[in-house]
This record gives sequence, C-alpha cells and structure tokens, in this order.
Amino acid sequence: MSFMDALGNLQLFGGLGIGNSTNNAPNFLNDLWVFDLSSRQWAWINGSTQVNAIADYGVFNVTSPNVVPGARYGSVLWNINDNDPILFGGDGYSNTSAIGFLNDVFTLAEVLPTPTPTPTPTPIFITEVYLVPNRTVCAEVQVNITKYIKNTLANRSVAVNVTSNCDSIFPLSPVIHLFSTKRTTTKLSEPIAFRASGDYQAIYNILFACITSSTCNSNTLSQAATTSRKALSNSSAYLPAGAIGPLATPTPEPEPAFTDGSAVCFPADASVLIDDQNHVVPMSQIRPGMKVMGADQHGRLVPDTVLSWLHYEPSAVGEVLVIATASGKRLRLTRHHLVYRLQQQQQQQKDRYMNENWYQRRPGTDLGSAFEAVYAERVRVGDALYDAVSRSLDRVVSIESTQTLHGLYAPLTRTGRLVVDGLLVSCYGTYPSHAVSHAVLWPARVDTLRGRWASMLGVHHTQGMMPYAAHLYGLWTSIDRVSHGIKVGMITAAC
Repeated sequence: MSFMDALGNLQLFGGLGIGNSTNNAPNFLNDLWVFDLSSRQWAWINGSTQVNAIADYGVFNVTSPNVVPGARYGSVLWNINDNDPILFGGDGYSNTSAIGFLNDVFTLAEVLPTPTPTPTPTPIFITEVYLVPNRTVCAEVQVNITKYIKNTLANRSVAVNVTSNCDSIFPLSPVIHLFSTKRTTTKLSEPIAFRASGDYQAIYNILFACITSSTCNSNTLSQAATTSRKALSNSSAYLPAGAIGPLATPTPEPEPAFTDGSAVCFPADASVLIDDQNHVVPMSQIRPGMKVMGADQHGRLVPDTVLSWLHYEPSAVGEVLVIATASGKRLRLTRHHLVYRLQQQQQQQKDRYMNENWYQRRPGTDLGSAFEAVYAERVRVGDALYDAVSRSLDRVVSIESTQTLHGLYAPLTRTGRLVVDGLLVSCYGTYPSHAVSHAVLWPARVDTLRGRWASMLGVHHTQGMMPYAAHLYGLWTSIDRVSHGIKVGMITAAC
C-alpha cells in the first residue's frame, strides 16, 4: 500500500515480500518506507525489518510510537481531506502468531523523515564612505550602488539592501530663525537646526542576506560581500557626477578597552527626562521599552522609547566630567560622549548683534549659527549647552572631573537623543558625529531587524557594550584616521 505524505513524498507500507532475512520466500511485511522525490532516495522510517511481525495495539485511540500494525497484505488504505491515512484490515497478523483475516483500523500518523536543519546564514554588512555635494547626488549614489551590486552579483538567492545617512546630512526643512528678536531673553524663537557646512561624508550600509537557505549559505554571502567591495572600487562604473569615493577603509583595529573613563556613558544617578511634565528618573532605573523624551532634528522634545543598551555596566568605576551651567544644572557624562554645544564665539557674535542697534533689527534676520554635537571634553567655560525643556541657552560656568562608583550606562533611543540632567545630549560617543553614529546603528533601531537579527546585533546583551556598536566604533575610528587629512565638514546633523 502506498500514499503521498504532506511533503509530497511517496510512502510505502507493508505487503507481501522479503524482509531482512535469508529466507527468500515471500512473507507478510509491516515496514514503512519513504521515497524523497527531491533527492530520489529511500528511507526506512518505521515497522519491523523482519517478516510476519505481530501487531502492538497499545491503548485504543491513543497515538504512540510503540503502536504498529501487524504484517499484512491486501489491506485498504485511504486518505480523507488530506488528514492522516487510515489503514483497514487485510490478510496477516494481529497481536498473536496466528495468521488470518483482519478487521482492525489504524490511523497512520505520518512519520516523516526529520531533515537536518539548515541554519539561516547571518546577514553580512559592509560599509562604504563617499564624498557628496548635495542631497540629490547622495540619493543617486544609493540607488546606483544597489543596482550596480545586483547586476554584478546576478544571484537571485542573495538579497541586497543599501541604506544611507542622506536624510541626516541634508535635512528637508532647514530652520532659518535661531534666536529671539527680544533683547531681554536668550530663549530661541525657532527650533534649532543641527547642521554643518562644506563637503559631506555619506555613509552607505550594504546588507547581504540569504533569500533561501537551500541555495545560499554563509560562504555565498561572504563571497558576495567580497565581490561587491572589489566591484565598487571601480567608481567610474556607477558614481554620478559630483561624488567621490569610496574612501579607503582599513581593517578595523580591536575595540578600545572601556576603562578609566573612556566608556561613553552616564553615571547611575544622572537624571533622564521621561515625559512632558518634567518627571525624571535616575539613569540606573531606565529599562528597554521605557518611554522617555527625545528630540527631533530641530531640538523639539518628542516622546521616545528606550530600545536597548549601547553600554550597561552597573559595576563599572570610571571618570566622568561634571559640566555646571549658569542655571544650576550639572551635566555628568564621560569625556567622549556627545553633547550639543554653542561655542562662546558664536554667542559673542549674537550678543554684539543684540546690543548694537538691536531695535532696528528686521524680522527674518538671523545669525546662521547652529548647535553642534561634540565630545564633552571639547566643551569650554563660556560655551552654551541646550536646555530642550525651556528651549534656551545655558552657559557653562565650570567643568570638573570626578569618579563614579556605581556603574556606567548608555541607553539607545529611536531619535538618538536624550535629555540628561536637564540638557540635550546624544545617545552616542566615541565617534565625533551624531549623524554617522545614528545612521549606521539603524539595524538596532528598526523593530523588525532587532527581532530578526537580535543575536547578531547583541541588542539583548545584559553586560558591557552592545557587540554590534563595539565593532562599528572600532571601524569608524579607523575610517576617521584615514580621512583625517581630507577637508570634509564633519556631519553634526541628525536624522
């Protein structure tokens, strides 16, 4: 008797034939075989290897691996609505050694061969850096890279996805008003714009992933990445006019050891703004999934969510800077964490403008100044930080160093910004650009990717630095070292 299983393979049960014995005379069988149509191979999956085996009925109407029909011939086998096949009667053996006609009924719960699971290959990322003059060229490079790589590989089993930081370095709605026209306040009349001038480094993250594991594996992805990187070196084949690159990217050096204050974090008792009612909680009480207040590219507070930890080390001891402001705030963070700052020279320009014929100023005139995200160690007395709650400047009056004894923390939010100790800061550090950090960490900020590639990204790590971020920081350090001599305006725009 034969039937087709749920996988479309042929299964064969019992009958009259020769078992695994030296007796060549036909006898009754109860063995179950499957023929895999894709591999065109047989596999024995149940029943006895011997002839004339008796039945084991087990418990009535209870499925068990020990239940097996007796050897038989001439049975009836049918299938209703693609359910498990039903076997009835025949001539053969019940649970005794006597042979005879049978009227028993078995439901053959299909026993399918267990294939060796093929692990889904981990996607591979490569990063390329180009110089672009404007948003149009930046977007065109992204489209051209995608098409060029797909045509080069010509492999339908490999998915190619290219993302960039074009939206970060070329905001769609730049803000033209920065300061209030009133002489008596330093409150900003329009949202600030975090921006930079000059040529721009555009970062393109290229993802290679298997569409199907049957024709694609880790070696396939590795070869695709290598082939693509080599092909991209021929920039004349795909780069539009005005774009330069790709910039050389040497092999990443080992990640820096986060000790003695070199981690990019906040101390446990630093306060985090969690709602628009000015409620705060200590940094050590922040948890992934918690609602906090972030900020958009114009410096306006927006509801945000903590997605994961970039760094989480409750037992760490390290150096932090304490930056005190005129309003009495005390911002605490490590040296290489990014904070939004307006330099003293820019403030002096503003003050002169406000003091000299300020009443003759026409509406719409502005200074063209903007905050920039810089390492905390680059902040100086006289600079101004940004109070996102009151949307005002807060001058720095003193900077000192201290030790934290209760851990270091760096949460990741969707906007990439937080209000810590009352002042606007970035979630990032180590690399001196908020925009670059925000762009290349997009897989850790997209819900579907965080779930699908959690193990690769390390978004659920419970100690130390997020593995994906640690690897990127090492890579960015090398890229920055290579491009140090190129006159490129460092990006301080944010997505």
